[in-house]
Amino acid sequence: MVATKSSVFWWSDWEADETLRLCSLAAQGLWMRMLCICAKAEPRGYLVAAGRKLSPSDIAAIVGRPEPEIKTLFDELERNGVFSYDRNGVPYCRRMQREQKRYAKRSQEGKKAAKRRWANHKENKGENSQNIGRPMGAPRTPAHGSPMTPSPSPSPLPESNERSSEQGAARESANELLDTLIEAADGNVAHGAYGVEVVAPIMDLQAAGCDLAEDILPAVREVVPKLEQPLRTWGARFLRDAILARQAARLRKRGMNGNHAPTKPRTQEEKWRIEWTWYKTKGEWPFETPDPKQLGFEIPKSLRDKWDAEDEANKK
Repeated sequence: MVATKSSVFWWSDWEADETLRLCSLAAQGLWMRMLCICAKAEPRGYLVAAGRKLSPSDIAAIVGRPEPEIKTLFDELERNGVFSYDRNGVPYCRRMQREQKRYAKRSQEGKKAAKRRWANHKENKGENSQNIGRPMGAPRTPAHGSPMTPSPSPSPLPESNERSSEQGAARESANELLDTLIEAADGNVAHGAYGVEVVAPIMDLQAAGCDLAEDILPAVREVVPKLEQPLRTWGARFLRDAILARQAARLRKRGMNGNHAPTKPRTQEEKWRIEWTWYKTKGEWPFETPDPKQLGFEIPKSLRDKWDAEDEANKK
């Protein structure tokens, strides 16, 4: 059995799932219980236990409700396309399966990166042993692949794709960003850690004016692969400082005032503008304040209308 203690849950995606919204509240509750079963199943994401698929009667026994009731709710979920069947007729959660494949890929990349780092470590030890007892001032003997050997410069990142306000596309964009960051980090991250799976700190830096290709990825390539322990969060202060330092240098080079780079909004209205622009372009709300669909949303309607009108005017 897979020990899946926790995973990232996107509340906005749950609310926006049209197939699930077609179902009754009772059916939605049953689906949540089914997800709990799928999360600890082997393979992950499938409605199985003890090596066999579960029937509505099995589920009724697990949740402690009458079988006719569970059969009706199960049929409702199936009718509305909430879950899918594989070629063997086993129900599974589509999203959980995609995430499991992505996690397996990142895990393999992490193992390969660890092997590379360990190989470099052994080569460096060999280099040090070769240089023991060398005359003072004599040149060191570099080991192939050691830090003394210049590494090829990374290939430039292509321009970001067109913006999309659909939440599903925004989620895929976040996953692509995560894959790109892990690749830049040479896999030296704590795979599965919440702070690694959530890229909101990097998105905040992008919203504040940091460029992915010129500021963020170069800083990640420079800092993260050298860490003795895998990175556990993209919000680490040392990484943020490295990114902001690159941004300031870039702005100074282009003749802008690097001391006043837009790394932080100076007023509440600027902060709101950054957050609203992010929501309009990405379709998500990674900030700590209530989102636009919740009570207590802070941004006044007059400002939102004003900014939306400005954006429309700029498109023409």
